[in-house]
Amino acid sequence: MLVLSNIFNGLQVINGGFLLNLIQFLTMITLFLGRLPDYGPDDKERTSQALFIFYGLLVYHLFFAIIRYAG
Repeated sequence: MLVLSNIFNGLQVINGGFLLNLIQFLTMITLFLGRLPDYGPDDKERTSQALFIFYGLLVYHLFFAIIRYAG
């Protein structure tokens, strides 16, 4: 049980605190939302992968900000 506790505590340090995740979330929305990558009509798969990563990171930072605020 001690090993699992140490792993969880290390994960909390790596993920950062509430304020850090909130700032990263707001920065991504304000600076990058209007300038999402577009690789043209010939490479729709690459564009969809880039959008998936961007929105995934948005959800990640919002989720961890909520978790850190609640915890």
